Amino acid sequence: KVAIYSLPDSVLIAGTTANEQGEFTFPNYNSVNKLMKVSYNGYKPKMFRTLPEQHVRLRDVLTMPDELAVKETVSSVPERKS
Repeated sequence: KVAIYSLPDSVLIAGTTANEQGEFTFPNYNSVNKLMKVSYNGYKPKMFRTLPEQHVRLRDVLTMPDELAVKETVSSVPERKS
């Protein structure tokens, strides 16, 4: 997901999604005094001032479950007598 916000009030102006190559465009908006937010499932969202033909790289997010179930497994190994 990609969204453009106006400055200084951060009002949403437009939004779009990237294509299969991760490319996106906003043909009717100039980049002056705008914020862009780029987000994708499993990655940390990034917000920054816009620039023409800007490349964006997202960082993946390590997610941990709220709960974790641990089950004990016991194997039957015969004791060895010396």
